[in-house]
Amino acid sequence: MCGCGTHVEYRGRDILYKQLGKELLIRSMRMFYDYDMPVVMEGRNTLFMDEDMIGRDEYGRWLLQSLKDDIRPIRGNESNWEASKFSILIGGTKYQEVIEALNEEYEFLVHGSFVMEAVPKGYSKATGIASVCDCLGVDRTETWAL
Repeated sequence: MCGCGTHVEYRGRDILYKQLGKELLIRSMRMFYDYDMPVVMEGRNTLFMDEDMIGRDEYGRWLLQSLKDDIRPIRGNESNWEASKFSILIGGTKYQEVIEALNEEYEFLVHGSFVMEAVPKGYSKATGIASVCDCLGVDRTETWAL
C-alpha cells in the first residue's frame, strides 16, 4: 500500500489506483511552484521532482541520490506526468494559502512545519485497507492495524 491509500498492489497487480487527472496535476503544480514549494509528485512507478527545487532539502538530496533511477524531472516532462499524491516541502512558505485554494480536491496532512502531503479527497490508509479486504473477501471487523 502506497500513497496514503491511493495505490494498492496485491500479488503483482493493482487492486486500487487513484490517478490524478492531468488538469488537476497542472493546476496543483502551478500553485506549488508559484508559492516556491518543492514537490515530490508520486506516481505508480515513478517519482517526479526537480533537482533545483527538492535539492534544497537534506531529505530531498537523499531521495535524489538514493532513487535516481526511478526519478524523473517535473519540468519538461509534462506529457509523462502521472501521480496519485504529492509530498510538499512547506518550510518558510505561505502553505495555508495553497491549502485554501486546493482544499476541494485534496486532504492535506501537515507534518510539523517542514512537509505536508496532498492526498485526493476520499482516500486514506483506511480506503487502501478496505480495498485489500474487498479483494481478499475479508470482513473489515476481522482486521487490525497499529
